[in-house]
Amino acid sequence: MPELSVVVGAPAMASALPAGQVVVVEAEIGRARALKQQLEELGAVDRVLVVAEVLTAEHGQAVLWHRFNDGRLDGPWPLEHWQAQYPNLLAQHFEERNGRCLAEVLNAWQRKVLAELGDRQKSIITLVLRQGDALAALAGCGPWFRGVQSVQLDHPLTGLANQEAVASWLNQRGFSPAEGNGLQWQRNPLGTLNLELEESRQKIMQMEEQLSCHAVRLLLAQMKNLELTAERQELAGQMFALTQQRDDAILKIDQLTAECAQLSIGKDALIK
Repeated sequence: MPELSVVVGAPAMASALPAGQVVVVEAEIGRARALKQQLEELGAVDRVLVVAEVLTAEHGQAVLWHRFNDGRLDGPWPLEHWQAQYPNLLAQHFEERNGRCLAEVLNAWQRKVLAELGDRQKSIITLVLRQGDALAALAGCGPWFRGVQSVQLDHPLTGLANQEAVASWLNQRGFSPAEGNGLQWQRNPLGTLNLELEESRQKIMQMEEQLSCHAVRLLLAQMKNLELTAERQELAGQMFALTQQRDDAILKIDQLTAECAQLSIGKDALIK
């Protein structure tokens, strides 16, 4: 399977990017443009896709993007989040951005690769998180997360702040800390297999619950059908009885009409 590096947060120099196919997601438009220019000068635009996006868990989700006098801390967290750790930090301004989930970014990359290389294979992904909300980026991977084999927090200031939450999130999904690096996690094949087995068990339980619900609904429908059948038979019997009564009444009317006619004839004969 082809390898793909996904770097969230552009490095200052294009030469710092990993080799091979790379997708860079940078929230700051100016930095994204600067990186693209460097890549053009290096002749590397064919292997590196740079997009200017703020990553969120859901596509189109609104997020406030805060900017500070230290651009390394720019992101979705306000000044209050950093003041205790960085008392000299100053807020400059913020803006509302419409986020994009990482799955949509990777779908766009796949369409580009498919158009240029005709490669339909899913990739083995190394994910490097240097900017923004790491958990939102991970949650927005969608089905692409199955291809993620390595996750690294590579931010000089925010790495430790995100480490505990990211570690917990990844541990629940079959990842283990890499040896000698507390900010990197590797997919554990056995842990992943156990998670897939548990997911399969959960799906089976859900399907069994659905089958039970359908069985109850079917039984109720059958009982209702029996009730309707009995009611239909009862109504049919009543209609038959009413039809007989109507026919008897019509016959009685015919008899009375005939008797009236005979009496009328007899009356006329007496008068004459």
